[in-house]
Amino acid sequence: MNSPRYVRYRAEVPADSREALERIASLGPTRNPLERSAKGYVHRDDPEEDGRAYYDPEDLRVLGRACIELADWLDKTAEEAKEDPTT
Repeated sequence: MNSPRYVRYRAEVPADSREALERIASLGPTRNPLERSAKGYVHRDDPEEDGRAYYDPEDLRVLGRACIELADWLDKTAEEAKEDPTT
């Protein structure tokens, strides 16, 4: 049975955002709202170190900004490659 917090998360966070978070690292809210954290799963270079990871709101904001930076860079380099495929 899903916790009330998870039910609220599913109701208030758009499905496309939830799906993206799941694809990235199985991210979702922890049960206790006072923890202000999300729990996810991280794959590391050493498989024995794979496991749960917890992120606070600032961690998630940094991750979000990093994803935007990467997306912008990918667009920029794709445009450059159209003009000069050797770049």
